[in-house]
Amino acid sequence: MPPFAEVEGAHPYPPVPAPIPAMFRGVWAETKAACADRANPSWLGISGRTLQFPDRVVEETKIDLPAALQFVLTDATAAEYRFTIDATGDRLTDTAGVVRVRCL
Repeated sequence: MPPFAEVEGAHPYPPVPAPIPAMFRGVWAETKAACADRANPSWLGISGRTLQFPDRVVEETKIDLPAALQFVLTDATAAEYRFTIDATGDRLTDTAGVVRVRCL
């Protein structure tokens, strides 16, 4: 039997692309030392559709891309999470002005 991907009709719909751009995805924290501590308040994991904080996971209901280096995630409660990445892709700043460095 051929692999699933090679079975005709196995994928009736194309995959839905992740709304959060790849340049933002990964693990972030205020310092490289904080990267290893998932309990650190600055620790943040960004995937294609979610934000993972030490105390909660936020799922997107809407993603906006107001600028080339920025995205805004709106959750089910209408809370907004805005992030801007620097041109090097190594620093992420949130709405409150917290600057995080890329861990992974």
